[in-house]
Amino acid sequence: MPYDVLSGQRLLASALEIVKVSIGQGGTYVLETDASVVTTEMLTEKVRLRVLPKVSFDALHVLLEWSEHDPHPVSGPPVSVDVREGGSLHDFLAARLLLAMESVLKQGWMPRVQTRVAILEDVRGELDPIGTYERIYGQQELRFVQQVRLTDHDGAANRVLKTALRAVALAGPRIVPELVGKAGAMLAGMPRLHAFRSAGEALSVCEELLGRRRIHPSRGYYYPALYSAEMLLRGAQRAAGPAALLEDTPLRVNMPVVFESAVRNVVAAALRSQYQVSKEADVRLYEAGAPPDFNPLLEPDIVVRPFGRPSECVALLDAKYKERPSASDHYQLAAYSEAYGAQLAGFVSVTDLPGQEGEWRTAKSMSHINVFEYKIYSGEVKRSLQTFGTWLCRRLKD
Repeated sequence: MPYDVLSGQRLLASALEIVKVSIGQGGTYVLETDASVVTTEMLTEKVRLRVLPKVSFDALHVLLEWSEHDPHPVSGPPVSVDVREGGSLHDFLAARLLLAMESVLKQGWMPRVQTRVAILEDVRGELDPIGTYERIYGQQELRFVQQVRLTDHDGAANRVLKTALRAVALAGPRIVPELVGKAGAMLAGMPRLHAFRSAGEALSVCEELLGRRRIHPSRGYYYPALYSAEMLLRGAQRAAGPAALLEDTPLRVNMPVVFESAVRNVVAAALRSQYQVSKEADVRLYEAGAPPDFNPLLEPDIVVRPFGRPSECVALLDAKYKERPSASDHYQLAAYSEAYGAQLAGFVSVTDLPGQEGEWRTAKSMSHINVFEYKIYSGEVKRSLQTFGTWLCRRLKD
């Protein structure tokens, strides 16, 4: 990058968390960043930093769909988001919201029931036919009070969802037309209710709803939609108006965490009939004598245990968002496998070469543990992940 691009500008601390700036030759700056981070944010108040994933945007969307780790907004000045390679992170956020909204539309909107007091004035006592009461109350002005139940759909959860949907519908070219049109159709079919005046106001209410979790269990299908809306609203709370909503979101994705979570959820789905799949941190490397600043707990990415036998570990997997594991990765996996007594251990990594997809290497450790390396093909992540789940299920039956 030429010197004059950054001349007189201050680098933002948020960007320096992931990028290293050094002086190069010929009047240039050299920018280096960790390939494990995908981001769109500001390097200075005028220069935008955009780090693309080493996988395609389509592959990134698949990984995000399987993962429970979302892109998170970055503090700092707003950024403009452009769409390349057929999509952006915002397409994913919008698509996830619309998918969750389909469940709300199918199962029904949550009504709001209010009880109000209705007062009927100027009712005279002469309506009472009994003489005694007529003599007592005949000259008095009475008021009859009645409680009335009123039903509408203007509750907090519905207003949050409408605000998020409106943001997608008004996003214009920042979101693919298919999603913009779908959001508009959903808005047109909503019952009559009011959106919040700003994304910040809607976000505050959304966070309170998710934090307290007081929505009736019969309406539990609202939670996925609210979680999806929260991400859109959180990144948009600085926006001046709804039309700028999705233009204003600096986002960052921790790719190793997303990849690990996606692989774990794929394995859990493939083995759900017979095995429990989870991330654990219950086994200690040292029972005693560990230094005070050393964490002796082992934290393997994926632990597979058969239902009904919780103390048995049939497989232990380590997800690596890189081409292949290093020697230190193998040492770590060996320690995990020995401590957990795993029968099978393996690495799941990612490759750009279609010819390297699948089981790549196998070995047997000194403790007679079968170890494998399996590569997911980044060009067809969705199919490749499903193939891995099928392969692992078959491997455990052998």
